Amino acid sequence: MRNQRGQQRTATFPADAKRPIQYGHSVIAHAVYLSMYQLIPYERLQNQFQDMFGVDLSMGTLVNFNQQLAERLHRVFKPLAIEQIALADVACADETGVNINASRHWVHGISSTHWALLTPHKQRGGYWRVTSLQRCIGA
Repeated sequence: MRNQRGQQRTATFPADAKRPIQYGHSVIAHAVYLSMYQLIPYERLQNQFQDMFGVDLSMGTLVNFNQQLAERLHRVFKPLAIEQIALADVACADETGVNINASRHWVHGISSTHWALLTPHKQRGGYWRVTSLQRCIGA
């Protein structure tokens, strides 16, 4: 950018912008909040971002926002949830069947009064349940 005297001003490029098209943290946070908490379908989110902000977001971009946040939260939340459930006076463990991509999976859950961790697995019971509970009780 040049001023009236022809002097050029240069700003540093944000370190976390690594692609030709980059969305800021507020766009990502807003999209994830609306899709995951308010349960607004992707097509309606696309329309909303275009109508309100003039931003074209593809359905793939919205899916990627949710997947990226889920991966980040999983790395932080899972160990914290296990730690907090282990500290609880009472904890519960359960599993239920669910179809994921037309394949039978099991959602294993451990919870306390204030914390819950639900994780899908291809196998029922066994390793996941035993190791998660052992971590919770410190065995």
